[in-house]
Parts: sequence; C-alpha cells; structure tokens
Amino acid sequence: MNLPIEIITTKKIEEHIEFGRVKLLILDGVNHKAYLSDIPDYGKTSIHSKNGLPIRIQYDYGYKIM
Repeated sequence: MNLPIEIITTKKIEEHIEFGRVKLLILDGVNHKAYLSDIPDYGKTSIHSKNGLPIRIQYDYGYKIM
C-alpha cells in the first residue's frame, strides 16, 4: 500500500474519487489537515494514534482465491 497523500485544501473531495475504488479519508483536526490513502481489496485497515495524532496505518490484507 502507498503512503497517505495530503489533500490540498483548494481541491474538492470529488476530485479524488475514483470509480470502483474505496479509499480511506483521515481528517486531522489537530493539525487541520486531511489525508487520503488506498485500502486493500480484502483485509483490515487500522489507524494507530498517539496523543490524538495519527501515526501509523496498518494493513492486514490477503488475496481472495476464487
């Protein structure tokens, strides 16, 4: 998975939406920033924080065997 990207405040959220994809939106009220990250197709995504600040995104994912 990739690193979360910081969303520039002049852009609208609609500009970041991709058809057929689910993304993770992190709103940081302490630093007044927003981040966007891809998530795995199958699995769990956990956000770890420290003192109210997001410090780590942990992906626990696998691949579905049809």
